[in-house]
Amino acid sequence: MKKLKNMIKIFLALVIAFSQLSNATLVLAAEVTDNEISVGETEPSNEGEFTENETFDEEDDDDKETLEGETEPGTGDTTGEEENLEENNDDEENSVDNTEDDNTTGSEVPSDNGENPEENPEVNTGEVEEPSEGETPEEKTEFTLEDLEVLMNAYINEEEVPQELIDLLIAKGAPSIENGEFTELTLEDIMFVSELLKEIPDTDTEREENEYLKLELGEVPEEVNAGDTFNVEVIVSNEVLEELTDEEGNPIISEDFIDGIEGLVTTSENLKAVNVEFNEFNGVNNEEGKFVAAGSEYGEDKGVLLTITFEALEEGEGEVTISGKIAKYLTINDFEDLTFTITINPKEEVSIGLETLTSNVGEFDKEFDSEVTEYTLTIPEGTTELTLSGSLINDDDEVTGLSQYTIDSDNMTITVVVTDSEGNEKTYTINVVRIANESEVEEATEEVEKVIETPVVNPIVYYVYSSNNYLKTLNIKDFEIDFSKSTLEYKLKVKSDVKFLDITAVAEDYRSRVEINGNEEFKEGENVVTIKVTAENGDVREYKLLVEKEAKEVSEEEETSSKTEKIVIIILIILVVLGLLYLIFKKDDEESNKISNVKNNNDNKNNKNNYNNYNNKNKNDDKNHKKYKER
Repeated sequence: MKKLKNMIKIFLALVIAFSQLSNATLVLAAEVTDNEISVGETEPSNEGEFTENETFDEEDDDDKETLEGETEPGTGDTTGEEENLEENNDDEENSVDNTEDDNTTGSEVPSDNGENPEENPEVNTGEVEEPSEGETPEEKTEFTLEDLEVLMNAYINEEEVPQELIDLLIAKGAPSIENGEFTELTLEDIMFVSELLKEIPDTDTEREENEYLKLELGEVPEEVNAGDTFNVEVIVSNEVLEELTDEEGNPIISEDFIDGIEGLVTTSENLKAVNVEFNEFNGVNNEEGKFVAAGSEYGEDKGVLLTITFEALEEGEGEVTISGKIAKYLTINDFEDLTFTITINPKEEVSIGLETLTSNVGEFDKEFDSEVTEYTLTIPEGTTELTLSGSLINDDDEVTGLSQYTIDSDNMTITVVVTDSEGNEKTYTINVVRIANESEVEEATEEVEKVIETPVVNPIVYYVYSSNNYLKTLNIKDFEIDFSKSTLEYKLKVKSDVKFLDITAVAEDYRSRVEINGNEEFKEGENVVTIKVTAENGDVREYKLLVEKEAKEVSEEEETSSKTEKIVIIILIILVVLGLLYLIFKKDDEESNKISNVKNNNDNKNNKNNYNNYNNKNKNDDKNHKKYKER
């Protein structure tokens, strides 16, 4: 019974071991097959010949699809196509089947490399452009937002439309296409392309004209100064509905909307429209004041449609007129002109100078006033250095003289000069007097005019604390990025063996501090490298590099090695199992032998005892027999 149990254990262990070995072998075979297939797909095939991964089944499927398409009603005779296909297979040449029926021009025709070029049944030219040997033609089949922008710019600037977009307009059947020809780009074409770009385009349904919707201007400032810029909003409104009700007295709900606009901003000579910003539309504008935009449906609930930025050039009365058209898909109407006037005052004189002035040592003779340009600064005897610092009224101005100075005489003069963008200057004079005690202050002040006017200046660092925390340059070795100091985030993809980037980041202001964090030991997936720029005044700006690290690709040698290791491990497991089974059997045999020996010993003892009993009995019998005879 025990041997039977052991045999069952052995059988189950072997079944488990061999099943694992079989699974590993199947996985290895499958992976090798996949590798062979992928390698076969990447190898180029000779012209007119089957590659390793081509099958006659696939060819039959292609022929079946072609024949099915040719037997549909109205497709014309297919005999010529079948003959041409046979010639392609026999002669290994390209041919295009030109049948008398136009409906067969969309059939698939083998190309030089045995593959079928992309179909474009919407193109009505009937001609097939033959690609150069080894190249596959890429035909544009759908519009993009970039294409829409190109068309808009061409429309308002009266420029030529790129030929590939003309072909696509013809293929899609744009409104301006007549008899398969393109003549002139229209607003209808812009709206047609915009509709195609929507999530659920509807180019067939006509839209009813708007009944209540209108455009109006937002708040307009009454007056500005020459040189100022200001914004004016154009708003979609349905205010008339607020006073209207239906027969039952309920408010009327309007279905009016617009999804496109074309306009022209006309201004007087002392005004200029410098930009048009569209809220939810895709649009463009030019320097002549023209603009065009299109996008999602825009009803009264959306509010601001667009914002126009104006610049006041000269004083006087400025006049503005905004005219144009609004579109509800292809339903296009003129909107009522939007006009306003604004008063432009003379350019406001901007103060130039210092807002504050301080010294790290000594006292000024009076409280600082930006309009007062001369001061006396008394410092204690023994002072050898002082630092003048301060701030500007206008941050765009430049200043010289706010520095650290070496004092090597009892009287000296320091000048601080502020210069604005137009070259205007304001000079502050600081007479520095070094005195032994306070009793000499008045005396020194009276003699201030005798102070030496040639300063001994050794500028070390400016103390108008800079707030500039921009980067001037950002370079990454082996990578090209379109760097702009105002763009704070950049995306990069690196290979699996890249652990860090070689980054060179230079601050725009030499007084700023640059720190780079996270640029070490990249992990697979997204890594964030932060470039922190700290201005002299403590303001911080962070630039981020989002680094996507590719997963490590396992080479064929590594894969083979890994598979070999798996097989070796499985074999070792089997050997261990067999070893354990051997030890179990050996132990069982030893125990069985011991039991058998004990049993044999017991049997021998019993036999010996029986023999002795028999002999004793015989002896007794003999004694009894002798006694009987004697009697």
